[in-house]
Amino acid sequence: MDRQGFWDTIARARASVEDTYGDTEEFAEALTDVLAELEPAEIAAFDREFQQLQAESYRIDLWAAAYLICGGASDDAFDYFRAWLVAQGRPAWDSTLTSPDSLANLLDPTIDADFDGELVLYAAPTAHERVTNSPLPPTPTQAAVPAGDPFDFDDDTELESRLPRLHAAIESLEADPEDDPEEEDDDDPEDEDHPTPYGDAWTPRR
Repeated sequence: MDRQGFWDTIARARASVEDTYGDTEEFAEALTDVLAELEPAEIAAFDREFQQLQAESYRIDLWAAAYLICGGASDDAFDYFRAWLVAQGRPAWDSTLTSPDSLANLLDPTIDADFDGELVLYAAPTAHERVTNSPLPPTPTQAAVPAGDPFDFDDDTELESRLPRLHAAIESLEADPEDDPEEEDDDDPEDEDHPTPYGDAWTPRR
């Protein structure tokens, strides 16, 4: 299976589900089913292409974009974000790899998304085990260090200079609504004592 075959397989799975943006669980299941129809060698070839894409996208500029969109992104969260991006299809992937700032065009403020494609990572291994009752052969891993010049992702000025359109889009989504006295009355000072259990890295900024 070559790169085009990989994306054709992704397209088949995408065609069978209604949503890949807000939730990739159904897509991951559909992809597993599509892969399970293939010969084991083809499943392994799909996984090699997938891992190659993960390696090619292990870049500082894309990680910064994921950090900005998700309000933080650990090593694992960045892997899940790129798997989510694969689920959006080839045009979205190619556009993003050309310019991570183009993710501004992909954001949909009407959908509550967590940008987490973790389950997509398991589609090929699950399909291979279903077909052969044996684990998928190991594939080469990505580099230990992402490509590009590192910088402080918490430096908002630097993020804005590197990802101006995406930064503006996120700022727009985060903009406070008009002050509402009734909402102010509902504020509970004790809320500060009960932070989200997952932390900012797992909470979309918007």
